Amino acid sequence: MKFASFTTSDGRSDFGLVQSIHGEDDRVLPLGHHFGDLRSMLSLADWRSRFAAPDFGMDAGTLEMSRLRLAPVIPNPGKILGVGANYRSFLSHMKRETPQFPTIFIRLASSQIGGGEALQIPAVSESLDFEGELAVIIGSPARYLSEDNALDHVAGYACYNDATAVDWLKHSTQVTAAKAFPGTGAFGPVMVTADAFGDIGSKCLTTRLNGEVVQHSPLSDMVFGVASLVSYCSRFTLLEPGDVILTGTPVGAGITRDPKTWLKPGDRVDVEIEGIGTLSNQVVAERAV
Repeated sequence: MKFASFTTSDGRSDFGLVQSIHGEDDRVLPLGHHFGDLRSMLSLADWRSRFAAPDFGMDAGTLEMSRLRLAPVIPNPGKILGVGANYRSFLSHMKRETPQFPTIFIRLASSQIGGGEALQIPAVSESLDFEGELAVIIGSPARYLSEDNALDHVAGYACYNDATAVDWLKHSTQVTAAKAFPGTGAFGPVMVTADAFGDIGSKCLTTRLNGEVVQHSPLSDMVFGVASLVSYCSRFTLLEPGDVILTGTPVGAGITRDPKTWLKPGDRVDVEIEGIGTLSNQVVAERAV
């Protein structure tokens, strides 16, 4: 199953089940009147089984996905936990040692945008970088998990552009400020449920800048895989439905290129992950918004 969050033409927030019909554009069955929002739906222990019920009302009216203004998959996550330097290719290029533990930081929910929305270059930054990533969405409360059962608590996956104000990274040893600017965390276009996504290690992530491939890596290149990250994060906090873990970016981001490549107004960034789809965002200057 696939789910998308969106804003209707009259400004109402909603989400729905994405229905792919061969030869036609995807359509979305609105579900807000059943569940409220996607985060609320994930809080229901039996949310998966509800879609198998014959009286669910799947014949209700659907909307053309291409006509919707997409929102971040989870617009209001309780926690967004980012992971730094988590690809072997990135560590090798940057000549860094393999860490013993994941590097965890916080991204603010207010920094997020959906697919198709404008990725904003902060007015006080001159080096906004693109970072294509796999986002993990938690589906049930999790605390002190082992790696063996960590994936049982994952609802699904999405694409993420964890764009970073690199010049703000240099202000201190902490990265929070560089990840906090509004309009810099693109999240979408859909959440694909874990069962539909299948084997994580067999998928590849590709980022394109103005149509040119700048990042291409198998997800198996992660130092700490999804099960390891979910387990580790559950050891220092209670993971709750709708929480998001960003799994890091491979080599090819602007900071790893020669010369370094920063986003500029008019650029287009596409983050594609096999089995999910493509998250696309045009780049604008914040002062122009």
